[in-house]
Amino acid sequence: MGRKSSFHMNSIYAAVGREVALKGRFTLQGLADETGMSMGSVYHRFRSREALLAETWLNAVRAFQSSFLECLMSELAGAGEQAALTTPRFCRANRDTAIILACCRQADFAGPDTPPELAAQIASINHDASAAIANFAKRTDRPLLACRLALVAYPLAAVRLYLPHEAIPDCLDAEILKAYRAAMRR
Repeated sequence: MGRKSSFHMNSIYAAVGREVALKGRFTLQGLADETGMSMGSVYHRFRSREALLAETWLNAVRAFQSSFLECLMSELAGAGEQAALTTPRFCRANRDTAIILACCRQADFAGPDTPPELAAQIASINHDASAAIANFAKRTDRPLLACRLALVAYPLAAVRLYLPHEAIPDCLDAEILKAYRAAMRR
């Protein structure tokens, strides 16, 4: 029977995200230095640097999208507003994961060397989010661009004013709601 790992995947993903966000690059040696993992453990645990990067991105996107899509697909009044507020709320509750999504780009984590099965998962999760926003646009009879701005671009731009160095203030929610309502106005 093997030894139980003392490193949790979320702490490893957070270390990867911090390195990319703060240094603009990622190295396995940097991960070993930040987490205290030996290089042998790093190489044993992960198939490749590219797989680790893609897994980090997928973990962050899945964590965010579970709440975002639940709000967006709700038939309740105010579903769009709640979906727009998912971004600052998620950033407050999941700071390390939020740094990955708010301070980095998908291209920092997935590229031509990404293992095909992980690249397919990334494409699928992106498709699901795009389809949900398109369905929301149809349901609300609003232009797709307005919905993308109101639900994604404005909330993301707002939290980027603070991350990775500052906490997301609660007052930001009211400003995001103003931007959402302005974009969705008829």
